[in-house]
Amino acid sequence: MRIALVTRVYPTQRPGGLPFVVQDRARELARQGHDVHVITTDGAGTEDGLVEIHPGGEPRRYSRSFAEHCKAAVNRLKPDIIHLDSFDRDHRWWEGRRVSCTMHGFGFGAFLTRWNRYRLGLDPGLAIDPEALRAEATALREFHQVLAISEHEQWMLADCYGLRDVPLVHNPIAWDFFNRPTTKRPRDGYFLCVGNPGTSKNRLFERVASMVDDVRRCSDVPRTELPAVYDGAVALVLPTVWAQGYDLTVAEALARRRVVIASHTGSYARRESDHIHTFPPGDWVELRKLLARVGDLQKVPPGAASHHRPDEHVTSWLEAVT
Repeated sequence: MRIALVTRVYPTQRPGGLPFVVQDRARELARQGHDVHVITTDGAGTEDGLVEIHPGGEPRRYSRSFAEHCKAAVNRLKPDIIHLDSFDRDHRWWEGRRVSCTMHGFGFGAFLTRWNRYRLGLDPGLAIDPEALRAEATALREFHQVLAISEHEQWMLADCYGLRDVPLVHNPIAWDFFNRPTTKRPRDGYFLCVGNPGTSKNRLFERVASMVDDVRRCSDVPRTELPAVYDGAVALVLPTVWAQGYDLTVAEALARRRVVIASHTGSYARRESDHIHTFPPGDWVELRKLLARVGDLQKVPPGAASHHRPDEHVTSWLEAVT
């Protein structure tokens, strides 16, 4: 099939969770023999391999010029499948077409994040725009299919936004996290905090550094080198107030058989894995206890992150969008 994947940002522009998801899906679809085209914003350049990149519009931004670029590219390509990773509510170039969409966090999750910050005293006020939330829910109903990336996201889309038949399709992570042999958890390993510097407001890594000495913060390591970074850790630690999306770092840690210690909020409050150990957001006493007994936490078995394999993702994704 000819497949068009639409994203406002791609890893050839900047790293990040959403662009990596699109890239890993595109590469796996191409590996399986599909004709894959990524439609993205200006500055994306090209990529070696079987995936065709079509850049245009204002760099890394939703805009009228990007919407016009998407419409023209789709008219030219005539794909069998059109899929958006998140979307621009102001410029609905896809109207009248059969289009699917994966949401990587959205308005209601952003509200829950602000609520977390407010109740922990990190923000002085709590702003909410109910009309914007309702407008987003209404816009989502126009798609042929909306996909969720976690049980938490699925709940928000189905219950809070009232969407029907929301399939759960877990994010893919790169084959590098599966193709290399895993190692035993080192006794003298470090606690690992991985995240984009731009998300530091909601991921409170400095708290971990204040509790234990052996912490490694990682934000600019190439993905091909990340499996070795996880292998040297005893656990991934994610103290967060972020109540939407699903951090790829959690899937990557489980793929390398490392336990995850995360705040009990968002996707991690759903306990989608027995190897995600949670503490109440802002409860630093409970976090300290978990860090102290990390050696007693159940070891992660092989295959704990198999639903994040690119081939597993593509199978579920194709079933959902077709």
